[in-house]
Amino acid sequence: MRTRFAAIALAVFVTGLVAIVVVFALNRRTKHTAAVAPVATTTPSTEIATSTTTPTTTPLASTTTNLGQAGLDKTDLLERTQPFVQVLPRETSHYKVDYRAFPDRSITLQITLYAILNNERQLPAYEATLRQYKQEALDWIRSQNQDPASFSITYNPPEAATA
Repeated sequence: MRTRFAAIALAVFVTGLVAIVVVFALNRRTKHTAAVAPVATTTPSTEIATSTTTPTTTPLASTTTNLGQAGLDKTDLLERTQPFVQVLPRETSHYKVDYRAFPDRSITLQITLYAILNNERQLPAYEATLRQYKQEALDWIRSQNQDPASFSITYNPPEAATA
């Protein structure tokens, strides 16, 4: 089995003629160790101290642990019951389709349309652009084998709901 190893220089403190380099060694199967090594120098140094690691059987904290397995399980369940969320968010220069999930595993689609209204003289063109961008978003949803009518949809700007 291949393990990953990375050494990361976190900080270099220069005080007078001595630079102190702090290095953390990260290895999947070992404890995180730090090495602090003074490096005598009269000019900025690019030397990095070497560090050693100690094998351990203690599991390291993982993303699963940090996020909570229950949260990941809920996400997996949502993706199984609502596979459409796997392709979201979808954003173009005209619209963005995203979703909001609820505890009962239902989702509401959130469609943001990027039509621009600068002044009232542009209102007819703005409304036409809203209708066009809304149609493009709904057509994309249909292209994903989904029926927009089967979702609760929230529009931004709100006037797009009636466009």
